[in-house]
Amino acid sequence: MYFLIITTIVTGVSFSRYASGQSSYDTARVAKFNVVVAPNSWSDEDVTLLKPADPTSKVYGYTITNNSEVAVRVRIVIDSASAGNTTVTVFPAGWFDLAANGGFRNDVTVTVAGVFGGNRVEMSVEYEQID
Repeated sequence: MYFLIITTIVTGVSFSRYASGQSSYDTARVAKFNVVVAPNSWSDEDVTLLKPADPTSKVYGYTITNNSEVAVRVRIVIDSASAGNTTVTVFPAGWFDLAANGGFRNDVTVTVAGVFGGNRVEMSVEYEQID
């Protein structure tokens, strides 16, 4: 009996018949996120059509397409500090939702009127996942 105890202590070998173990794994994938903002029938050169103190207005139309695997909430943001005295109107105002996998709006517009003193209008598009 002492021999068995000494052997177990020295070698770390046990003569037990029972052993247990467990293994598991999990996988996850990140959903594709792809929102495209494209101008409708105008180019970057069109922005030069508004001259300082020009009383006319110009409408810039956009199509925003959600090619993501998730729905998104979108809004157009105008930097009011850069616009100065310029009048800028955005449609639709505030946030709007686009469905996953091809949801789009082709009626998004930014109307700019009366660019004074060389002010520029900076626009950005913000979007976030909603599902």
